[in-house]
Amino acid sequence: MMLRTIIITYRVAGGCVMAGKRKVFAVGAMILLLLGTIMTACGSSASVEESKDARTVVDARGKNVVLPARMERIVFIGNSIDDLFVLGIAPVGANLQNMTKGVYDERMESIVDVGHPGDAERILALNPDLIIASINVMDAQGMESLEAIAPTVAYEHGKSLYDRLRFFGEVLDKREEVETWIAGYEAKVEQAWSELASTVPAGSTASVFIYEGKTFYIMGNRGLPLTLFNERHGFAPAGKTADLIRDGEPFVDISSELLPEYAGDYIFFINSADDEDNQFVDEFLRSSFAQSLPAVRNGKVFHVDSKWNHDGAIVREQLLNELKTILQPNSAS
Repeated sequence: MMLRTIIITYRVAGGCVMAGKRKVFAVGAMILLLLGTIMTACGSSASVEESKDARTVVDARGKNVVLPARMERIVFIGNSIDDLFVLGIAPVGANLQNMTKGVYDERMESIVDVGHPGDAERILALNPDLIIASINVMDAQGMESLEAIAPTVAYEHGKSLYDRLRFFGEVLDKREEVETWIAGYEAKVEQAWSELASTVPAGSTASVFIYEGKTFYIMGNRGLPLTLFNERHGFAPAGKTADLIRDGEPFVDISSELLPEYAGDYIFFINSADDEDNQFVDEFLRSSFAQSLPAVRNGKVFHVDSKWNHDGAIVREQLLNELKTILQPNSAS
């Protein structure tokens, strides 16, 4: 049976993954007032659900969390909803405005929109059995407020895809499904880069930029770069991009004068939701300054839809096929 969850995501420039800067999510006092009545009424039934078979997990805070025997209704606060989808977990509600539209639209049809970042009354009405929350989104006060609603497991979104999936697999008792997916994904990685070997010369470097709100950003260890930069295949991070990845930086803003220090043999520009930003990029690439960059001179600049600048499981998987379309625009697919 598929687990039912509620997902709350968050959005900043260039896609959900550009959320490296901490955001505070605090459940208001109204929630706690409502909980007084709800938890008093449900206290006896909650104690019944705890049994000798109850499991515990150590979360990202180092805290031992006792997992409920039933986890059919899960609140997930984070930005990689597709990590749960590949484990067969179907959410009952989500912050739909931040879903990666065009990648898993069919999975959104049955999901209730709980607002942004999440309406308290709607969340309470869903009566969650368990809450899984990213420490990259929630501060300590927010975690305490969530714990007043249901057992809360904290996770770190900054962990690698495989580490996140294995953690969710442990929490949700989906270890076998996790390893099956990882094995399948590894095979797809091998095939995709094998097919691109004649297009992307060995040792080629790349960089991923965003221009939004009159600011240039260089992506580090989030989103699209996680698929482009592969230890065995694909591109190598260009210039100072390698420093960002080493330091665990999701992205940094830079001045246009510094672009040459990050620019690779291939440049990927993530499209902005603002047409004026995209127009500026087009004009910038025609400038004499931009033309001094090897990737621009050699026609190795690629514009990529922002839906691909995410690092959840389904996006990463589908992006392998999309890379062929991006890098081989004239080939049949």
